[in-house]
Amino acid sequence: MSLSRRIILLAALVLGLAAARAAEAGSPPLDVLLRLTGTDLAASPAVKAAVDRALQSYRGQPAFLELVRAFNRTDQAEGLLELAAARADESVGAEAVQRVIDDGGVDALRSALAGANGTALVRALGNVADAAATDLLQGVMLDGKRPEAFRLEAVRALARTEAGAQVLLALARGDRMPEALKPAAGTALAASPLPGIKDEAARLLAAAASSEQPIPPLAAVLALRGDIARGEKVFFGAAACGSCHQAGGKGVDFGPGLSEIGDKYGPDALYSNIVDPAAGIAFGFEPWQITLRNGAAIGFIASETDDELAVKAPGNIVTRYRKSDVTARQRLPGSLMPPGLLAATNAQEVADLLAYLSSLKKVPSAPTPTRP
Repeated sequence: MSLSRRIILLAALVLGLAAARAAEAGSPPLDVLLRLTGTDLAASPAVKAAVDRALQSYRGQPAFLELVRAFNRTDQAEGLLELAAARADESVGAEAVQRVIDDGGVDALRSALAGANGTALVRALGNVADAAATDLLQGVMLDGKRPEAFRLEAVRALARTEAGAQVLLALARGDRMPEALKPAAGTALAASPLPGIKDEAARLLAAAASSEQPIPPLAAVLALRGDIARGEKVFFGAAACGSCHQAGGKGVDFGPGLSEIGDKYGPDALYSNIVDPAAGIAFGFEPWQITLRNGAAIGFIASETDDELAVKAPGNIVTRYRKSDVTARQRLPGSLMPPGLLAATNAQEVADLLAYLSSLKKVPSAPTPTRP
């Protein structure tokens, strides 16, 4: 055995023993474990024990996925699905679902969709551009034995990817779209940044979309007294604002941050921006369609170098593409924020939402003490 090989093995042994001892103390050191990436766990019981303890300790946290990747653990579908459900509207949730699919866990995912975390997993699947994810969502949508609210969630999830949107259009073309789902499908597809999808949806499903509950008019909203606490629940619930925006340190960091939005706009302007998001798009949040040699991507341009283009997609999922694989880019009209978000709310809920947004203001800095 060469000297360098002996040194590597010795280092792995030392780090493995340190990891194992720390794990036994109940505090697996993530940084130490990640230095052992690529270790043959079958030949290193101490390292495997430490990794197992760390996986248990970090369950439900992004570090769990990091460990699964580092040690190529293909036996962690249950923990990955738990993470995906807990972080359904974040990139880590989508990545956890994708890992389950890549590891051959589609059956486990299908079973989990029938469980308590089914709705959250549907949302996570809507952020995954994978044929298996699209098939699973289509199965949920067409399963008449499932609750209608669950099937509607699958419709909205399908509309978030190009492949899913094409599935919805194909069902509408063939008159195979269940009547109860047509309004939601029409509304979701009308918000698509892809002109072709939006135009065909308008032709096939416009009547159905118009049958959804109308957006409460501004005059009716302003006549009501809003409640900030209830408005926060609307923000992260019925209006789904938190799936793309952060406020008060919560939510998904995809669209513009809203933690100080109350300093910038009054209730009238806030209402207008929600109803017509394309009227004022913040700099850096213009939607782009990136055409690739083997597909396409839609989102914001997060960063760009001479060799690489990073695109941020809904769910705060950032994917980096080699520029040699990019064949074209096109600035899309409108906004990635759909215009019908308030259709699922009543006038009181909108009043509460505006009260909450108006309360989001910059926290004054503590005054600097003066010297006597």
